[in-house]
Amino acid sequence: MEGSAASGIAKGSAYLLASYIASNLISILAFMFIARGLTVNEMGVSTALSLLITLGIALSGAGVPVSVARFISEARGKGSVMIIS
Repeated sequence: MEGSAASGIAKGSAYLLASYIASNLISILAFMFIARGLTVNEMGVSTALSLLITLGIALSGAGVPVSVARFISEARGKGSVMIIS
């Protein structure tokens, strides 16, 4: 692998990690402020809904984005052209 390609991948991965961390921090801060305005029962419902939504998102992905990225990068590495119709 060329040095520029490896550095591009590393830079892209760093950006993805930084955006993931920033998104989680913003969510935590927002949840802290929202929790102050809720009753105990409302907080329980909010937490349960949050867990269910997160579980639904995780199950709906089912590893497809990771598989797609792997197969596309593998095809590009082999030099094959992929046409999606």
